[in-house]
Amino acid sequence: MTKNAQITYEGDIRTDHKHLKQTLLFILLIVIMLLASAWSMTRGAVSASPKDVWDALQNPGESATYQVIYEMRLPNVLAAIFGGMGLAASGVILQRVMRHPLPDPGTMGMTGGGAFVISLAALYISDFSVFHYFVASIIGSIVTSGIVWFLASRVKRGSMAIRSMFAGTLILLIIEGSVRLIAQNTDNLISLWYAPASGIGWSLMNWLIPWFAIGLFGAFTIVFARPATELGKKLIKILPIIVVIELSAGVALAFGAIAFVGTLVPLLVRRWVSKDDRWVLPISVILGAILMVVIGVVNRTLIAPIELPWNFIVSIVGAPIMIYLLCRNAVKEANFKSTPTHIGKIQ
Repeated sequence: MTKNAQITYEGDIRTDHKHLKQTLLFILLIVIMLLASAWSMTRGAVSASPKDVWDALQNPGESATYQVIYEMRLPNVLAAIFGGMGLAASGVILQRVMRHPLPDPGTMGMTGGGAFVISLAALYISDFSVFHYFVASIIGSIVTSGIVWFLASRVKRGSMAIRSMFAGTLILLIIEGSVRLIAQNTDNLISLWYAPASGIGWSLMNWLIPWFAIGLFGAFTIVFARPATELGKKLIKILPIIVVIELSAGVALAFGAIAFVGTLVPLLVRRWVSKDDRWVLPISVILGAILMVVIGVVNRTLIAPIELPWNFIVSIVGAPIMIYLLCRNAVKEANFKSTPTHIGKIQ
């Protein structure tokens, strides 16, 4: 065996070994997600054993345990799973497009804009249906994205990612100030703004599950697609905007104005697992689901029977971790590897 052939052979072995570890990690995270979801079903103001949960799901009825487990807790757990996946996927796509590890649909104001329009519409429009919630969330996300892009494009210095995040933060401050101003004359606007998922049920989840599934399919298409025509290449360039807005609208509807998850999860994956988006995306969506499921348990149990707002817990947990990573130069280390938009050998 020649020297060059031996080097190539040893490199292939190391690559295969690395791929095996990443695959095993992905499988392990799926198992952890399922176990965390099952554990989450037992935790809350009304505690239940695993047997109680199983019996309630196997024997539908009018019992109090069934109402708590199936009608209330299961939709919230599913919302946490799909919402966490949506947050992580939208963060990966934003960071891929902007070539920066920090953009997030929350810090760029998309989820905040969607939650604000939902709150106003639910407050002032009678007979507000689930379909109207989706329309309001989409309008809010689109309008906020447009405002953020316009403001960021007016500034000529600095990266577009940092300018967009700065503009998104300013928009969020204005929105939150408006919420508090309007809330002086209302009783429920604050709860609509901060915690729309607290009252989530099957009527909403029947829409959210396919909604997030479509967005996640679009995200994986962006990362793994291999466009064969010029039209396909143009669609791949437009698709990230559609996917991020679609996922942001769903997240806003489920959790309100929430940030950090879409930044933190992909950042950790890029730092400790891989810098290739074809590994970052699938691992991030599972890790994002696990994180949101655990946060959901904390929301329900910290000061039970009161359920805390999702963005409160996320901010309390996410902000210190982000500060720590920034101080340790994790953002600089989590640089992007140039990866083509088509399927190829994973680095």
